[in-house]
Amino acid sequence: MRFFARQLMIGAWQAMRYRSGAHYDPWVATDAGSIFLLSVDDDHKAAFEARLTELVATGLPEAGDIPEPRWQHCPMARVNGFGEIGVWTPIEPKRFGGWYVDVRVS
Repeated sequence: MRFFARQLMIGAWQAMRYRSGAHYDPWVATDAGSIFLLSVDDDHKAAFEARLTELVATGLPEAGDIPEPRWQHCPMARVNGFGEIGVWTPIEPKRFGGWYVDVRVS
């Protein structure tokens, strides 16, 4: 996998507004417009494409280690528009040989 991504730390406003005196642990998020170039061998191509199709329809899964209720612990939930991805085939298949996965943030 190759990627062209920018990460940012978010959550300072929520920490200052709702957690007076509490320890601040920022969330690391991938910024909108980040691109991941994924490739897979021919033996796994069908399963890979099926999973990408599913992720385009549902968005990326939320982290499993966030306690319930999740909205109180992490505002970047799928219901808030986070985790959306788009998939495109490469413009230059001979040069790149993979799928472009674009991260979008609402």
